Amino acid sequence: MIQRVRQQIQRILSIKFVRDTITLQAGKMVLTVISVGAGILLLRGLGKDQYGLWSTMMTMFGLLLFFNLTGVDQSTLTRLSESLSAGNRELTCNLMGFYVQVTLGFAVIASTIAFLGGPAFAEASYANRSVGELMAVYTLILFPLPIYSLMLLVLQSRRSMQAYTLLENGGVVIDALLIVGVVITQTGAAGLVVAYLGSALIKAAASVWAYRDIQRRRREELPSIREILTAARTNSPRPYWRFGFALAIDKNLANLFILLPQQLVGMAHGPAAVGFLKLALSALGKPAVIFTGILTNLAAHIPANVGRGEYAQLEVNMRKVVLVVIPGALAIFGAFALLAPIAVPIIGEEYTPVIPLIRVLCIYAVITGVGGMFGPLYRSLRLMRPILAAKVAALALSALPALWLIQQPFEAMIGADALNRLGHGLAVLPPLWLADNFAALGGAWAINLIYALSVGLTIAITWPVMRRRARQQAQP
Repeated sequence: MIQRVRQQIQRILSIKFVRDTITLQAGKMVLTVISVGAGILLLRGLGKDQYGLWSTMMTMFGLLLFFNLTGVDQSTLTRLSESLSAGNRELTCNLMGFYVQVTLGFAVIASTIAFLGGPAFAEASYANRSVGELMAVYTLILFPLPIYSLMLLVLQSRRSMQAYTLLENGGVVIDALLIVGVVITQTGAAGLVVAYLGSALIKAAASVWAYRDIQRRRREELPSIREILTAARTNSPRPYWRFGFALAIDKNLANLFILLPQQLVGMAHGPAAVGFLKLALSALGKPAVIFTGILTNLAAHIPANVGRGEYAQLEVNMRKVVLVVIPGALAIFGAFALLAPIAVPIIGEEYTPVIPLIRVLCIYAVITGVGGMFGPLYRSLRLMRPILAAKVAALALSALPALWLIQQPFEAMIGADALNRLGHGLAVLPPLWLADNFAALGGAWAINLIYALSVGLTIAITWPVMRRRARQQAQP
């Protein structure tokens, strides 16, 4: 019996997808631990004022990045996986050259805007010119960091997951070490900006060295750095930009699925309710780490299958993954919902007030866990137009029901006695906290509704196309 189990385990581990997923998952766990530790150290080491300055600056930087509609990272991953699996070296060179074109162009535009208008915008928005000055310096990170990102994309596209995990975790370790240096030297938000710039330069240099080493051993597969720069200088971006733009719209729509309910909750119930909703979503990100390895691996494997025209194999692989992910997501998030009063305080005491919201949003977590498998599939099958139409339709169909849900007085529906009992069950929380908490329940159900419609329509569009191509391939 033991020998049979051992043979079964060895058979499973002989599958490259399984080995890659285990490697990625272990790496993500390590990355999460390091990131959380660095975040706690940063929060306590900077102090309230400097951390607030840093957070405000990053908010302003995020607003600038919102206008990056190139979608170049996801489009490059999809196409690069296809070209490498098909052995098309010329296309690989052109794609990498396009990536350099787009990221360098955006870096020039963003940094110019930041230096010319950032301080004045910060003065008008926050009455603090230094926020804009810090942000302007921080935008310089957009020049070296894409080199590191491109190297990660190459490794992921080649399905070199051990090297990918090593490089990704190495970058996080560099960030963490420099954060420690900032805390020790007490240089505040300005020191943190310099630290991240230094980290980006170190990671870019390491990526160039690593790529040259791999390229020397894979000349028939990978272009040289000179060839990539030549392609970036001479090739037209016209054949590639539309796909990236569609992916950027897709990403912004997905963000809107979360942001719109939050905005409506804020308008109906105030900022405290929004804070609880965001806190609940943040808490659910912790158990969701379990699925990142599978999703990262799928993002490379699915385009590779499509690039080689292996649609029958793709259908088989998707069925296997679906049979693992759906029960896994139901089990993990179902258990998380049931054990929330015990599990949530372990993640962090600050999450305790939002346990009722977490339980409702576990439905969203299961839906997005399943839906995440289909993102690489519809991108590889080039179904962007019908998928974008489906997401707009999901948003439109759920708008009025979501608005109705958000306007419901859930704390009144539950009743004062039940509310007080729940307060005692959650370490005797202040009544105002519970009122704000339940005010956000409508937003949580609205998020569940929007994602259920969106993922349902996505599967209904994507799965039949994959099956049809698999059947066509099977025909003599």
